[in-house]
Amino acid sequence: MIIRTFFIPLAIVLLVLINNANAADLTVISHELKPFTWKDNGAIKGLAYDLVAATMKKMNNQSEIKLLPFTRALTMVQNEPDIILFHVQRTAEREHTMKWVGPIVTNGVYIYRIKNTKTRLNNLEDLRKLKYIAVVSGEATDFFLKERNFTNLFHVRQQSQSLEMLTNGKVEASPFGELVVGAYAKDNNIDSSLIEKTNIKLFESVLYMGFSKNIPDDVIRKWQYALEAVKQAQYIHLYQKYIPR
Repeated sequence: MIIRTFFIPLAIVLLVLINNANAADLTVISHELKPFTWKDNGAIKGLAYDLVAATMKKMNNQSEIKLLPFTRALTMVQNEPDIILFHVQRTAEREHTMKWVGPIVTNGVYIYRIKNTKTRLNNLEDLRKLKYIAVVSGEATDFFLKERNFTNLFHVRQQSQSLEMLTNGKVEASPFGELVVGAYAKDNNIDSSLIEKTNIKLFESVLYMGFSKNIPDDVIRKWQYALEAVKQAQYIHLYQKYIPR
């Protein structure tokens, strides 16, 4: 009886330690997308960064969050073990390439154009009549429009390029998340008053934490619970802090 009394609690303690180790040993990476995550004078900040950093603390994960180009980061989480990537949009193409915790934040993606343009843009069919629409290669907007057989896409590497081309008149339209377009304009010294959001909403961009597929489901559940607790306590405050009114 004495052996049995001490054996069961010891087994539980060992199981907890193993699970905590799994949670703590994961490498956490992100990419710059202001106002969600960006580097300012050597320090990383942002709405998503603060939420994930607080979640990591709850999970006893002391990894240093590293910022990488999005394409490289996405390849890592889809092909390497023990990786967490935030923030990544959960799409049908990516659904089975990683495991998911979230959402972290939701961002409506709309078509933008130069203000006072006379060309009518009310729906997707109107977009087909344009000469060029700037999109970032490999991003969700690229897939969305390709799936609908758009042939007038002008591909760029970064959203800042899309914004610059739009304001310079080199393209007639471009999709942006409504929460990020203002930050891009400010960082690239572009007058955001030159552009306007149309009524064409492509989709709701729901950003998640993506986990390597080798990570056990019980660890994924613990991260989900931790994120939900952090969001409940901090989300409103952080949204007001980072999202311009």
